[in-house]
Amino acid sequence: MGKIKIITPVHIFNGELIPAIKKNGYMYSVDYLMNKVITNANYDFLRNITKKISQENISNEEYVRMLNIDDKYFISDNAISKNISYGNYANSSYKIACAENVMGKPYIPGSTLKGLIFNVFWFNLIKTNQDIANYLKNSSNIKRQISNLDNKGKSLRRFFVVRDINFIDDFVLYEVNRYPNSQYNKNYQKKRVLPCGNIETIDMNSEIDCEIVKKLTDVEMKELTDSKNRLVDECNAVERQYVEALFDFIVHFKDLFQKYNYNFMQVVIQKELEYVQKTTYPDVNKTELLNLYHNIQERINKNEIIVQIGKFTNYFDKSFCCSFGEFYYNRFNSLFSPNKKKNTPTIDTMNLITVNKKGIKSLGYISLEF
Repeated sequence: MGKIKIITPVHIFNGELIPAIKKNGYMYSVDYLMNKVITNANYDFLRNITKKISQENISNEEYVRMLNIDDKYFISDNAISKNISYGNYANSSYKIACAENVMGKPYIPGSTLKGLIFNVFWFNLIKTNQDIANYLKNSSNIKRQISNLDNKGKSLRRFFVVRDINFIDDFVLYEVNRYPNSQYNKNYQKKRVLPCGNIETIDMNSEIDCEIVKKLTDVEMKELTDSKNRLVDECNAVERQYVEALFDFIVHFKDLFQKYNYNFMQVVIQKELEYVQKTTYPDVNKTELLNLYHNIQERINKNEIIVQIGKFTNYFDKSFCCSFGEFYYNRFNSLFSPNKKKNTPTIDTMNLITVNKKGIKSLGYISLEF
């Protein structure tokens, strides 16, 4: 039996955004409130509101005030969540970014965890296998070659089953904003904090005992070995090394992952620390952030498995690509950059949980036991 514990709030986005407002501590869907009004409103009233909305950029609060909604609709039974703590840290001006859930309860999809685990696998493989690293570096399209090797290993990876992780705790909303690394740009114009919204999260200190990675049966182990042997016979030299490494990782996962992840997370933490140490933006609580990262470093150094998962975690700059070392930095703009405007693999802005108008925590850190 394993365990997952949430260190900082985790958000797994499900694609749904809800305009909402806070009233008496509860969060209410603007669409729900509007529907209540429409059933009883006259044509002229609705026409005037529609005209005003089309001409002005009004907030959710102003919109709801214009609707003049009867207080009888603002009861906990009509709220998005009946748990009043759901909206404690929400900003009433922002939309809610909804998270993956089962019957209203949060969960982490096994596919999300599996993607993270194999990201760590690739980081170690490129870092330690010079033949594979050179093979990828000499390719005209690194991402395509990685995808090709991944496809070679499909028949093996299907034996690596990661469970969906269901939590019993309720969601908690947090206001999240993107903070720049300095107060002014090179033209001395003041930089703005960019809102990310109210984010549904699995909250800090939530934990659950569960099987995370399914243990292979004797029959499955034999099938996996047979599949590996068949693959090796049809592979070229580089592909064979990949297949052997993948097989070894799946079979000895519990023995290998902590070591692989330790090396990867040193890079992850260092990248975030670089932002925190350099930022001069006054609304970033550097002290609290530094305490968070130093605490995580101490725990990792004691062999605890800590990973970062979910949305708003600056993932790209901390993917396995950084395992290419100097090559990654030298060729970032031409091979790795997610967009033409980003020239260097640094975290220039950071998404942070905001409490009392201060950015205090990064998202997505969890502790794992297998």
